[in-house]
Amino acid sequence: MSTNYPSDNRTKERFDLAGNAPSAWLMTADFLLAGARVLIREFQSPNMDLPIGSLIPIEEKLLPSAFLLYGFALENLMKALLLKKSDRKFAIDGKLKLENIDRHDLSLLAQQADFYVSEEEKLVLSSLSTKLVSSARYPVGKNWEKHRLRQYPNGGFGSQTSFNSGDIPMIEAMVKRLIEELGYDDLI
Repeated sequence: MSTNYPSDNRTKERFDLAGNAPSAWLMTADFLLAGARVLIREFQSPNMDLPIGSLIPIEEKLLPSAFLLYGFALENLMKALLLKKSDRKFAIDGKLKLENIDRHDLSLLAQQADFYVSEEEKLVLSSLSTKLVSSARYPVGKNWEKHRLRQYPNGGFGSQTSFNSGDIPMIEAMVKRLIEELGYDDLI
């Protein structure tokens, strides 16, 4: 029995088409957002009164994974916007080449995509970027400086690696604006 597979050249061509299509990056972001939103829906506020040695319920462990998915979704949306607004190509000759793009620095990526973010949103993006390369995936980042305490505009201070469910409305607002800028606001 003979199977007719597309040629390698055709497969490579399809790869390049998908890698350079803002809609493909949006679709991937949509899947990541779905996962983040399901995790947030299942998340329970941590019970800080558990006796020492108690097992932590699984629902209370979901926030780091939700932030990881939100961060990767924002990264995909900003790359889609960058593709839409420029003549750049990310996939060339069957290879993904994200040259001169910082993959996980969401504030810089927003700037490169000409996507306006407020100062407060920059803090959230900075924190989310730190989580992408440290606390949402690993016990520590690449160096200790990512764990340094920072001053907040309201006068408080905290770690860039802590998880704050209060950031979610701001993340969702940025997602909504990115989708609108991409011209897919009917997906919201």
